[in-house]
Amino acid sequence: MESTQHKARHRRRRLGLMIGLPVALTTAVGVTYGAAFGAFGDDAQPKAAAATTTPAWAGASADGFASVNALGQNGTYGGRGGAIVTVRSLADLEKYATATKPYVIVVAGTITMTPKGKEIKVASDKTIVGSGTAGQIVGGGFFLGQGVHNVIIRNLTIRDSYAGTWNDKEHDWDAIQMDGAHHVWIDHNDLRNMADGLIDSRKDTTYLTVSWNRLTHDNKAFGIGWTEHTTADITIHHNWFHETQQRNPSADNVAHAHLYNNFLQDDPGTSITAAYGNYARGRTRMVLENSYFEGLANPVIKDPTAALVQHGNLFVHTSGRNENGGTAFDPKAYYAYTLDPATAVPAKVKSGAGPRSAIGTVSAVSATPSAPVATAPRPRSHDRLHRRQGRLGPVPNRAGRRRRRSGEQRLPDRHRHQAGHLPGDGQDPVEQAAPHPAGHRRQSPGHRHRAESRLRNPQTGWNRHLRDGRQRHRRHRGR
Repeated sequence: MESTQHKARHRRRRLGLMIGLPVALTTAVGVTYGAAFGAFGDDAQPKAAAATTTPAWAGASADGFASVNALGQNGTYGGRGGAIVTVRSLADLEKYATATKPYVIVVAGTITMTPKGKEIKVASDKTIVGSGTAGQIVGGGFFLGQGVHNVIIRNLTIRDSYAGTWNDKEHDWDAIQMDGAHHVWIDHNDLRNMADGLIDSRKDTTYLTVSWNRLTHDNKAFGIGWTEHTTADITIHHNWFHETQQRNPSADNVAHAHLYNNFLQDDPGTSITAAYGNYARGRTRMVLENSYFEGLANPVIKDPTAALVQHGNLFVHTSGRNENGGTAFDPKAYYAYTLDPATAVPAKVKSGAGPRSAIGTVSAVSATPSAPVATAPRPRSHDRLHRRQGRLGPVPNRAGRRRRRSGEQRLPDRHRHQAGHLPGDGQDPVEQAAPHPAGHRRQSPGHRHRAESRLRNPQTGWNRHLRDGRQRHRRHRGR
């Protein structure tokens, strides 16, 4: 009988340990806590840690030319492996973006640049990512200087440095400007209404991928060049150029410019009229594939010195120049990629470009690793751990069986406090192991203080105690 009682007790204790975890905790937090206390075995500990340390978006890496190993850099992965920090102020954003260590910097709100037009000088090995759709940079942007590499700018809205002049020659205020950087990935951003360009890739910036961005309501969307060298390698795919007048993009002296699955749209009857679409300038070699052009004048143009090869593009309500010619290159010689049909591009790009709610969201697990300790189960569950380690023997279960048979309800906590054993009062309810006389059964602290409480309880008193004694006597006599 004693053996049966012990097994039942252990089953309830295991259930109590799991139920003791607060419902508000995520599954990952529960696994972390259980592994720490051995509830799931030693094998679970490394798996739990891996599941709660790095979100998938923080470990993302670029495709296209930004994925190519070159110049001593193996692909583009930003601050992966560095600390994940959340910023809500300009001071914190600048502190981490300019630091020498790798960081994944999560922008969790709207940050206004002061003074207007300020461009933060980003250092190498950084990921700057908006938290869902909340991350916004207003009135300024980012600058990547000579030699800066391995940078990801992702899932942000960067807007409104416009200074009141449409073709502004005085304010060089861009959303993102790169002068001589390499291995940069610009992805899933919303860029609009800046004083100068939305993206400027200048002075031999190379191994650049620009993907899944919305570029809207601006005079100069995306300029590439400002160099006499023809060394840059750039991939531009799944971007939405909408109501932008020029540089959509304009690629000057680019060794390999690969553009595919972009959507260029100019709405009729608005104050902004696109002057042209994709433009291959200077000695650029451009491959243009499966893109969709709607409502543009001069959708594809090239200089006589440039090479431009088109495949599978669609043109709807366009007019003017639509050019191709020369020998370019095969993008698949540099990286793998998959083309979407041009007919699917408008719907796919309009629904997929710009910030995503699933990117940049930091879970409570990685942000507050001490959370499992703060929300641990009540200390009474710890005696199971002591028994597993051999420091305590099995605890009899006679008190619980007696209550079930007699129909007695467990006493309220206010009566249990009188015995001084409730968790939270500073006392450890786990009884320390000690030798007992042969044949003597140990009683758990809970068994003793419940019996003491019944003697003091005015609702039960001695009558209930005597009735319980008579029932025990009858059961003993009937064995």
